[in-house]
Amino acid sequence: MTRQEEIIQKITQKIDSAIDSFNDSIPEIQKEIDSQIRLLIKELDLNGKNIKNSVQNIRLLVKMRNKIESIVLNDKYKEQVKQFADTFNNISTLQNLYFSSLEKRFVPSKILAAIKEDAISATVRSLTEGGINANLTAGIEDILRTYIRNGGEYVELVDRMKTFISGNNNVPGYLTRYARQVTIDSIQQYNAAYNHAISAELGYEWYMYIGSNITTTREFCQKMTKKKYFHKSELPEILKGRIDGQQVRINPKTDLWYGAREDTSVNNFNDRRGGYQCRHQIYAVASTIVPIELKQAI
Repeated sequence: MTRQEEIIQKITQKIDSAIDSFNDSIPEIQKEIDSQIRLLIKELDLNGKNIKNSVQNIRLLVKMRNKIESIVLNDKYKEQVKQFADTFNNISTLQNLYFSSLEKRFVPSKILAAIKEDAISATVRSLTEGGINANLTAGIEDILRTYIRNGGEYVELVDRMKTFISGNNNVPGYLTRYARQVTIDSIQQYNAAYNHAISAELGYEWYMYIGSNITTTREFCQKMTKKKYFHKSELPEILKGRIDGQQVRINPKTDLWYGAREDTSVNNFNDRRGGYQCRHQIYAVASTIVPIELKQAI
């Protein structure tokens, strides 16, 4: 294993560890939210089996919002968010080490610090008040508000709340899905953006697409990891789903492969990669390590 491969392995391990560590705590939080919301909706003013559109019930919305914030946004959770955000600093250090091993002339630029600051700020905002209130809390409020205004059945409300908060056999609870998407996308996109900024500045043209494939891996990522090395001039064809002469299935709604982010383009492919929650990465490489037959083909 080369020095560069060792550093990439450390980056991957650091990212995976941070994602898994943060998300391991979410099911317990979700369970507590479900328990407390069940207690709160028992306070609803009913008309037989239906919920009244009453002042008492509407006021319960505010009480519910405060309860969710107290459960999720406590000191322990905020410390977990801080620890997750600290991983961005570790990744930056390893990325700098990676490019230093490729280029003796490499010196981290000010833009890299700005990219990191922006990424950390956006991630913390998504995982704390701004993101939680706009997604989890708002979702629970909308369900309760709809049942209050329309006089829905109490039993049906209880079932709907449980499915939204805790999920079922087919779908995980909302907070589990939300936290996983935010943590995976934020840290993976940051690693990609940091790498891309440096490689563009140094004028690199060859890259490798790497990462482990699992049962849910997209067809696009399977073919790209098999290809491994690509030249930037190949991107127009790659974005059409044509990889080494093979065609990936294309989503007619986006004209991109299934699972791709709708705004994926030649300019941002290194950041967007396979799409939502993609755990593969693209690293700039020296042309000397690219197989000679690939370079001759290009």
